[in-house]
Amino acid sequence: MIEIVIWISPCDLDDLEKTLNRLNIGQEFLLQYQKSSIKFSIALGVSDEIINWNKSQVTKQECVDRFLNLKTLTKWAGESNFIVTDTINGCTSMRNKTSNSNSEWFLWLDTDIIFDPKTLPHMLNAIGVLETNNITEFVITPEIVR
Repeated sequence: MIEIVIWISPCDLDDLEKTLNRLNIGQEFLLQYQKSSIKFSIALGVSDEIINWNKSQVTKQECVDRFLNLKTLTKWAGESNFIVTDTINGCTSMRNKTSNSNSEWFLWLDTDIIFDPKTLPHMLNAIGVLETNNITEFVITPEIVR
């Protein structure tokens, strides 16, 4: 299982949508068994400690609803977990949380990074080549800074 892990704050919802749209395009280059081996774990941090909801122009519920509606962009994958949380307050906390997952590989994405649609199939192919050559510890960094 390849787990795509993303943590966002409410101000990142537009960027998350763009990222998921690019991944959705990229899935068209995958075989069915590759699609079913992908798991999304995406968390929206809504903690009162990091967001002053009293001064916000949108409500917490509006952000949650918009976030949960984006799950439809991941329906092609084997599994999608969209988590609304008060306790995961950043991408590092999210990465630590996923260390308890039973996934074999992790793709940690930040939504302020451009992720080309063709990158996903290239990454899966690279993992396959590395596994075939008995290389089990590696880091692949495909991201391009805007």
